[in-house]
Amino acid sequence: MDIEDPWKSADSGSSPAGLGGFGILQRGNDDQLMKIKESLKKGLNDTTWGPVYKLFEDEDSSAMEFEAATEKIDVNEKHLTGVPLLTYCVAFDRLSFLESLLMTKDNRKKKMDLNVKDDFNKWTPIMWCCYLDRYSCLTELMRFSDELDLYYKTATGQSLESLAVPGTAIYGFMDIHQVFTKKPQQVEDLYKAPADINPGIDSTMDELNLQTAGLRVHDDIDEDTAYFHPAERSTAVEQPPDIPPESEFNYKILEPRQYIVFTSLDIDKIAALVETIPNKFPHKPNIAAAVTFQCIRYAHHKRNNRKMIESVYDLCLQKLCPPEEDQDILKKSYALGYLNFLYYYLYRDETVLPAYPNILQNIIDTMLSLIKSLSSAINNRLKPLLVPGILEYTTISDVKETLYKNDWNFFKKRKINRLKHDSYDHILKQLYPPSVKEQMKPSPLKIVQIFGALTYVFDLHSIHPVLLQQCISISAKWLAHTIFNELIRSKQLLSRAHAMQIRLNLSILHDWVKNHNFKVDKPELMDTFMWQRFPLTIVQDVGAIDLSDPSKQPIKNVLFYKPVAEEPCSDETNSLFFYQPFARIWQYHFEPVYQLLQWLQVATSLEASEDVMQSTLKLFNRLNATQLYKSLDRYRYEINEEKSKMKKLLRQRVKAEKEEEPIMLETEFDVYLALPTLHELYALYDECESSYIYLPVLPVEIQDEVDDVHDQVKGDQDLETASGTFENMDEPKPAAHAVWSSNDMKLQENPW
Repeated sequence: MDIEDPWKSADSGSSPAGLGGFGILQRGNDDQLMKIKESLKKGLNDTTWGPVYKLFEDEDSSAMEFEAATEKIDVNEKHLTGVPLLTYCVAFDRLSFLESLLMTKDNRKKKMDLNVKDDFNKWTPIMWCCYLDRYSCLTELMRFSDELDLYYKTATGQSLESLAVPGTAIYGFMDIHQVFTKKPQQVEDLYKAPADINPGIDSTMDELNLQTAGLRVHDDIDEDTAYFHPAERSTAVEQPPDIPPESEFNYKILEPRQYIVFTSLDIDKIAALVETIPNKFPHKPNIAAAVTFQCIRYAHHKRNNRKMIESVYDLCLQKLCPPEEDQDILKKSYALGYLNFLYYYLYRDETVLPAYPNILQNIIDTMLSLIKSLSSAINNRLKPLLVPGILEYTTISDVKETLYKNDWNFFKKRKINRLKHDSYDHILKQLYPPSVKEQMKPSPLKIVQIFGALTYVFDLHSIHPVLLQQCISISAKWLAHTIFNELIRSKQLLSRAHAMQIRLNLSILHDWVKNHNFKVDKPELMDTFMWQRFPLTIVQDVGAIDLSDPSKQPIKNVLFYKPVAEEPCSDETNSLFFYQPFARIWQYHFEPVYQLLQWLQVATSLEASEDVMQSTLKLFNRLNATQLYKSLDRYRYEINEEKSKMKKLLRQRVKAEKEEEPIMLETEFDVYLALPTLHELYALYDECESSYIYLPVLPVEIQDEVDDVHDQVKGDQDLETASGTFENMDEPKPAAHAVWSSNDMKLQENPW
């Protein structure tokens, strides 16, 4: 029976336009696999590796041929294609080849690394097994589980657990051996019985009860734990660059091949060349930024021509920025990555931005526009999932069967009575996994996937994490405020049973946040005095900066650092806000929702006294009296639930307020940009292991095309001059026109 996998077939459906950037998350999309297989072609002509790679393409090749071909080579090597042999064995599903490598791994001169990572996604072979659902390959690798790093995570938090699809044989295998539930220090041989300290105690029900209450068993992840390390950022699905690792770049002095000579006639063709770079290097926006930067360097240092600088900058940016209505997050994040690198290169030059502050202002405004646009695309994707995936998504059966006053409960009572007699069948049904149709319904996991897509594309284009922090913060704030407003509006949701279920649903999102927690490191080498004046220090001398009068500042729409007495920082107009852990920012935005849900669960059990009301308002400090009153005014009481006595006191408190307090939270808000400092950029792009990739050095292919553009325009000019078309010109007769005199004629005079 061919049952369609719900994880493959789940699609947006609700949005006609779709969201092009989310194709990367669909398990049925074989782009990742195709990139691995295509990379094989790079080494087919190599004398040493070619015979080995050809065996993968030959379906009739045997394990003996493979063993003979790989006998004297280093199987960990991947310099030609960026992919190790173990990963090719998994990608091509050649189990016999994999067995051959594992059988001979101890007989090789250099020990085989079972955790060797590819240069595309930085995944280990066993992670590829999970992604491609290669069960046989995975079980073969698991024979050597003591050598496997089962708890490795990429810079974006991808791991075995995140790549394994629930319901598959691989997921079941890992679950049986408790790979996903143990901590790294508890690794055991998966083919031995796991140690059981208390065999008579089953913790399953305890865990379910805690989850029902909105808690987690494994709550030992500190929110300050940073899983994001800039130096370890992956070059996901990137092809190995053809830039030599020993490359260097002199930002102080113009050196050959480090700037592009061009004229005003070349600008259109250079912009057209920049437009083609995303197709040639889909996830390397630094290359397009390098072309623009080298042109600007030449125009500034050699020509000192403002018009040329502004023209090449504007045209290149125009070619790369997608239109506002385009919802493809890949295109938008590529454009943001382009500006991110261009800002870094110009900052390192130290002379361009002080001379042209309007360029920096344009970069800031465009970055801000792209971040808003990306957040809007994410929000549009979240909107149709909000009600069915969070507010009405129910996993607790008692919530579905709760009886409410003033409701027509006749059929619901009959159903409850029937369930009492069929309790055994009902419990047995719960032991089976959800049906395919049930799994395809919107759920909190769908929302998690959307946020995962956002973090993925930012990492894909190597964008600085402080920009990711701002983008994801905007979407998290919008989501929290929208959920809050829906709760206040809907009478159906204002009950303690629904509050418990919604809190449980939100805990799934919060678990993902904690597992993908990252923190942007503060610029350690910049003192407080200089940080308070950043980014004005880029274009102004320190002595000329006036922080007291924002109207006189040359840079607008940016956030400044303001020292705080103690953290955490709750001021969103302070750039320090985005240097906190992601989990803390998420908690800050969702605090009003959490407090409202807590209030709904306890409101009817509180005593009606002034002291209790004051304590409640103090405890729920993100809510006002009007919001508490409105939630009680529309509260949906259960049949055996007593009415709240606090409602009258709250109504009196609301009437006594001089100013009307807001009920709904804003879903549209002003946003300003927090720029990364030079120290942060330097640490991310210059101090990492593969720093040469981020140099503004052009690959050979692009350098050749730049040379061709300039030679072609220069040839057209030479041809025009050589033809002598305008060398001689007949003067008009004096009878019709004044006599031409180049010596006496003044520019202001009319020659006619």
